Amino acid sequence: MPLVSQIEGMPVVARAGRRVRRLGTVSRVVMHPSEARVIALEVRRPDLLLMFARKPRYVPLSLVSEWGERGVGVIGRRLPALGAAEKEAGAEMDASVVWRGMPVRTRSGEPAGTVADAGFLKSSGGITRVMLSSGRVDDAALGVREVAGGLVGGYDAATGAILVDDPALEAARSGGLAEDAGKGAAVAAKAAVDVAARATETGEALVETGKAAVELGRAAAAAAAATPAGRKAAGAARSLGRAVREAMRRDKDG
Repeated sequence: MPLVSQIEGMPVVARAGRRVRRLGTVSRVVMHPSEARVIALEVRRPDLLLMFARKPRYVPLSLVSEWGERGVGVIGRRLPALGAAEKEAGAEMDASVVWRGMPVRTRSGEPAGTVADAGFLKSSGGITRVMLSSGRVDDAALGVREVAGGLVGGYDAATGAILVDDPALEAARSGGLAEDAGKGAAVAAKAAVDVAARATETGEALVETGKAAVELGRAAAAAAAATPAGRKAAGAARSLGRAVREAMRRDKDG
């Protein structure tokens, strides 16, 4: 069950006996206009005469012959034309959706972040899981939220967002500082970042709020260092303190 991020950028090849012909590169993984499933791979072809960009082609999942570690194999010797690809996929490519970076909302209308990545079945394209981002700071501190495929709906044209069931907001996070050093330390580190960010917007209040950010950073480092795995979080907090002190110095000099 690959991730979209793992497939994008992979070469697309056709095999004829022992010969392997490169047809292009996967530029995007294309989703159904309204359902939670992958329908095709968008392929960027080599430039004509190494100078002129050509229109992308699309490979429906049913025409993928292999999912290798170094490339995606297709049935046939060449990429299908647009009409043939749409007929095979059962949807128009102009109406298809690229999920990565799209906003996500619950069915009750609550914002749930944006799509950072998604896993899917090679055979049917069905979505098995979706990773939701809450922004760079939150992701670094607390990790991304992983939502099971059963809670994920498709793209909703009325709201311009991917729909998920309300329980998706309760999904566990993984991959942030909290995973190594404990959520308490990670939350403290995030608070320090928030204070420092607000300080840059207030101008005259930079020194006072910057001091608070440094203290919060120190608290985060102390909490993180309580466990061997928390040294990464402690290092991040120390870097934060240095950055704030440098901002304070520049403000004083200016």
